[in-house]
This record gives sequence, C-alpha cells and structure tokens, in this order.
Amino acid sequence: MKYSLVILAIFCTSIVGCLSSTSYRKTVSPELYTPENFQNIGIVSAFDTSLLTFNQKKKVHVFSQGSQNILVELAQEFKKQSDLEVLVADQLIRGAAEVSCSSETYKPTAVGTVTDNSYDFTIVLEAYDLYFDQEVEVQKDDDGSKTRTAYYDLIARACIALYDSNGHEINKVTVTEKHINYDKRSVLSGLLAVGPSMGNADKEVKRLSKDIAKEYVAKYHPQEVMITKNIYRQKELKGGVRALVFGNWSEAITFFSRYTNDPDSKIAGKAAYNLSVAYEALGMMDDATYWYEQAQKMLDGKKLPDEIFYD
Repeated sequence: MKYSLVILAIFCTSIVGCLSSTSYRKTVSPELYTPENFQNIGIVSAFDTSLLTFNQKKKVHVFSQGSQNILVELAQEFKKQSDLEVLVADQLIRGAAEVSCSSETYKPTAVGTVTDNSYDFTIVLEAYDLYFDQEVEVQKDDDGSKTRTAYYDLIARACIALYDSNGHEINKVTVTEKHINYDKRSVLSGLLAVGPSMGNADKEVKRLSKDIAKEYVAKYHPQEVMITKNIYRQKELKGGVRALVFGNWSEAITFFSRYTNDPDSKIAGKAAYNLSVAYEALGMMDDATYWYEQAQKMLDGKKLPDEIFYD
C-alpha cells in the first residue's frame, strides 16, 4: 500500500473538539463486477436520436455523434485493458431517446436485442443527455453599477447497462462528465443571457464521450483513492499526532497504545480513536474496528471525527 500525506490546518468544533488530519492512499475494489471466464462483449446503443424532442439539425448531429462516440470509445478502452473480443453492434435498439436511467419503456426491446446476439455480455447505452449548466456572477463596479456574467459548464451524462446472454441485467450506472467554464456570456438584462449553442460543441462533446468511456471501464478495475481522516489533536497526544500526520503509522500505534489506559477517559478515548486511524491506514481493519469501538465507549458515545472507511 502506498501513502501520500496531506497536512491540513487545525480546526475546532463544538462537537468533536480540536482536530488535525492525515491522509493515506488505499486501493479499493472495483465498483462493478462481471462473472469470470467470458470471451466476448458486444456494445449497442438504445439511444434513438430520431426521437429527440428538438429538431435543430446541428444539435441533433452533436447528440448523435456524442452517443456514437461513447460506443466506439468503450470498445477501445475495453480492448486496451483486456484480451476480450469487443464488437460495436451495427444495429440500433429503436424506440426511445431517454435522457436518464429512470425509464423502462425500451427494456423489452433491449433484452430482445441482447438475447438475439451471440455475445457473452452486452453493454447497452440506454440514455444520453447533453446540457449547459449556468451560473451568474455579479460584480459591483467602481461607479456603483453591477456587471453580471453568466458562466456555462457543458455536461454530458450517459446511462450504461450490462446484460448477460440471457438478457438479465448485471448492472447499470450513470456516468457524468463536464467541461468546467466551457463558455461565458455577459448578462444583457436581469438574469437572462444568450447561452452557447449545443450545435457548436461537437469537439468538446467528443472529448467528454471519451472521458465517459474511460470512467465506465475503470469501474471494473481496482482504483487507488486518497482517504483523508480527521484526528484528535490534544496536548498530551502531540507526539502521536505528529507521527500520524507524517504517515509514521507504526510509531503512532506505539505512542497511542500507551495512552489508551490513561486515567483521564477523554485522553484515553481520543488516543483510542487516533490508534484506530493508524491501524486503518495499515489495512488492519479488525484492530481499527476494535479501537474505534473502544473510543466510543471511553467517550460515552460522543460523536467521533470520522467513521472507519471500509472497502
């Protein structure tokens, strides 16, 4: 396990007292799973752009290309990270142009398409959406007037499901990517501004499609994450806190173990909690759980700074 330390400022609250913090890196299990021993996977779209509720030609084109690019990028990402045979299906599952995972109107058609093919598994793009998120910033000028500027983020969102060869849904997730500050416009009157055109966003939408595919495929693999933990900062525990902050977990364990029997239950409880953090950082979850529970008892059920991070 690798560690990377982040030192944060000391802060105090009326609930848990004065705290500092430490961080460690941890490899977590994949978010999505598939059964083992399969050889091929098909990728198909259930996003029928002919049923979009708008008819602006350039905008429809961007939606069409964006959704199709997700399929292509998914195939490329799976090929990069496995020996699977991956095929983007030519046919489109017609009947819906959903923008979220909530609808089941096309499910029977999707299941029929999946079972008609010979893939071990099939990935289906079940919904897709593109939109701009607007935020208006108001700035007071020297003459007392106000200047308003609208900032726009470009958002791409896809609902992707995985089916087995019998048409049973294995998993379904929504993946969202955004281009922060895609554009900005002056607000002409009130809070109204003429926003950017989705029909001109084809290049950025293509990039977001790639990002969606990467994020989705990454969900099938272990990921390294940074875990930040708040820790008690107490005068009597100063030496152990320093060890925690700099990632010297064994030194911290030795230090805090001496204070878990302190006559002052508050000091003992805080030492027990900090001790649980050190064990957690080392992946010794049984010990981390034991000392976390001891801290709760010693501190009479008082709210602790953080819960244990279980994968």
